[in-house]
Amino acid sequence: MKVFGRCLNPRVLAGATAIGLGVFIVAPALVSQVLPLLAAAICPLSMLLMMGSMKGAAGATSPAPAPLSLEPPLDPEGELAWLRGRLHDLERGQGDLRAQIGAAARVEAGPVGRFGLPTTTVEEG
Repeated sequence: MKVFGRCLNPRVLAGATAIGLGVFIVAPALVSQVLPLLAAAICPLSMLLMMGSMKGAAGATSPAPAPLSLEPPLDPEGELAWLRGRLHDLERGQGDLRAQIGAAARVEAGPVGRFGLPTTTVEEG
């Protein structure tokens, strides 16, 4: 049961049970047709609920970034710290751009293999 506990959401199981009991009470002749459908739908529905709960939890925990002040503070020490922080941000952005350009140049210049995808070579050093 521990293996199935990871896959099955208790809310989905409760809902499927309620639907099964409802069908049994209202139309007992349809139980043999509805139960296999419910059994097949339990795992995909559990996965959808799990993904939704993860997405909601991730959105709730990540705070919005603080807006970047475009104007430096008025005092000289604050202005110097602001300028250093701004320089650091620009240098980091420049490094990211260099890495992206390098990756694009390698893909562009590399040989094309099967299915039109670039091939990779392993260099021994």
